[in-house]
Amino acid sequence: MKTQVKPVDNISHAELNSKWKAFASSTTLHGLRYVAENGHSISRRVIWLMFLCTVASVYVYFVSISVHKYISRPVKTIVSDETPMDGLTFPAVTICNLNKFMKSKIDVADEDENFEKMGLNISGCSEIRDVRGNLTCGQAMLCAYGSFGTALVKGCNKTTRQNIIDVFNRSSERLYNEEEFLTKYGHDMASITTSFLYCSFMENIICSDEDFVPAVTEDGICFTFNSGHNGSVLRSLLEGPDLGLSILLDIQTNESTLGQFSSGLKVIVHDQKTFVNRHNGFNIGPGTHATVAVKLRKHIRLPAPFQSKCRQEELPGIDTYTKDGCIYQCIGNTTLTQCGCRRAGLPDTKGAPLCSVQDKECVDYSRKQVNLSACSCSNACSELEYESRVSYSKFPDNSIIKMLHHLYDKKESSSYMKENYVFLQVGFQHLACEKREDVSGYGMESLLGEFGGNMGLFLGCSILTLCEFIDFLWEAVMTRIRKRSLDITSSPDSNS
Repeated sequence: MKTQVKPVDNISHAELNSKWKAFASSTTLHGLRYVAENGHSISRRVIWLMFLCTVASVYVYFVSISVHKYISRPVKTIVSDETPMDGLTFPAVTICNLNKFMKSKIDVADEDENFEKMGLNISGCSEIRDVRGNLTCGQAMLCAYGSFGTALVKGCNKTTRQNIIDVFNRSSERLYNEEEFLTKYGHDMASITTSFLYCSFMENIICSDEDFVPAVTEDGICFTFNSGHNGSVLRSLLEGPDLGLSILLDIQTNESTLGQFSSGLKVIVHDQKTFVNRHNGFNIGPGTHATVAVKLRKHIRLPAPFQSKCRQEELPGIDTYTKDGCIYQCIGNTTLTQCGCRRAGLPDTKGAPLCSVQDKECVDYSRKQVNLSACSCSNACSELEYESRVSYSKFPDNSIIKMLHHLYDKKESSSYMKENYVFLQVGFQHLACEKREDVSGYGMESLLGEFGGNMGLFLGCSILTLCEFIDFLWEAVMTRIRKRSLDITSSPDSNS
């Protein structure tokens, strides 16, 4: 029997080349036919090949830019206004006297009955009794409090100051309690508010000391109105600073001991249950009528991998996450790790003792060692911002002075009122919330849109053009396979 081998499809290379030229002439990819057709001169075909390669390179370049932009996950902010029918949540208002300690308390002697009655016999008073000489406990504490103690306290010299510090350093316990010193010897809310002579919310709700929650910071004691710690938060139904919180305050400049460059108040308007950052507030000088127009702004941000990289995790001891709270807690954690104690004004979450005099050098050094970038403190994913616009005028005028004297039986002179009184009014500028929501600034639809747009601009083709190339390649491969297939036929052998 004789065997014959025949190709199924004896398509020559010339025929395949002819198919390629036919495809190039009919494809929707612009310019390819001028390269593939033989009817054009060599120079023209080369020029068109250069054109085609150039625009293809430019297209690839723009594609790489689009891909990089997509990977970077940019965001865009959509701004809108919301006007709730039930009003807006009134912010927490924290009030701090720029003076840390009251002189009348600092000067109370140990033998005075008010020493025990006012709670001025704080830890460390009895231990330093033998080295403070004629100084009261408060004077001795202030003498050792800072490097300027010798200038602030009469009778405090370098020797006395060092003797007091040595007693604290030799103690096995941390006798000096800064938070206790700030709380007991600082201003109390009743004296600041002239015994709440005038304090109201929305004109008809009378407020008292129960509406103010004390908050200890490293710069002194503050008092927060509408803190939300009792479970209820006030809402404002009327707009205008005069229809929010209105309160008469007494700075008590005659009580000045250790301040922050000036006499007055620090006021911080913030969201409830957030960390109180005194650096974000504004100052009000004595003899001032301050009207604060508040604008509520709500931020909604996107977490990683988007560029905003917001965070919304829990902070131990702080109810609501904020970037400020995260930073201060990071500083506190560094101090706790290096010094084994807690900084004043930060929440006690691990039962660590409060930093005392013997920890001062370590605390100061740890503050310098903090790497804020390593803290990884980003903005909160959901945050309420109360933007404050403050305007000032002189207070009180002569008519108010007469009213205070005759109607409220105030004994202070008119000069005292002008040098100490502050009338603070805080309210919403508009009963609307500005919402700033971050959304993806460049999603998959944008990426595909730029792919297609640049493809049409530079190459004059579309996704279907790619399908044409895939179809042509498939046919070429299948042709090769069929060409190699053999049809084995058998015929009778002449010798059989």
